[in-house]
Amino acid sequence: MIPQPEQQEWIQEKIRLLKEEAESIGDGNHSGLKSRWEFLERMRQKKVAAAERHCNRQVESIKKLFQAECLQAEDEYEAERQSYQQDLLDTFQRRYNKLDQDLKVLEKDGTLAAVNPQPPRKIRIRRGAGDAESQQPATRRRIQPFQNLMENGIALKDEEIDDDIAMMQRLSSKMGSS
Repeated sequence: MIPQPEQQEWIQEKIRLLKEEAESIGDGNHSGLKSRWEFLERMRQKKVAAAERHCNRQVESIKKLFQAECLQAEDEYEAERQSYQQDLLDTFQRRYNKLDQDLKVLEKDGTLAAVNPQPPRKIRIRRGAGDAESQQPATRRRIQPFQNLMENGIALKDEEIDDDIAMMQRLSSKMGSS
């Protein structure tokens, strides 16, 4: 069947309209294309806004976590500091009590042996090289009062006592001011 001239004109018109529509689509001027693009742009903006809100919540959450960790670190620091200070005070108090006890025993009995009883020291004489007459007789060194206590770490030396008293004064002034 051969199309009639009216039909041919109609077909040509349709082809021309389709070409114009294709050109407007290609140029980005097509009305359906523009409305779809606007819809897609609104969807993109909604997704970007949601992502920004999510990002802001995460940043706030991280900031709060950071602040909580800082507070926890501060609390741990203070607890360790107080614990160490208390350990030092306890150690000082034990040493002070021990010294006070030793002093009371010494005042009561008047001897160092009562404070820190130790078995008598054995004197060793070297044997061997040389004749017996050239060797000097073995003598025992006389121990000064409190020397034995200091050597065994029981009695405090003057510097240790001064340091402990100074530390106690510093700590008591800090505790009183807190």
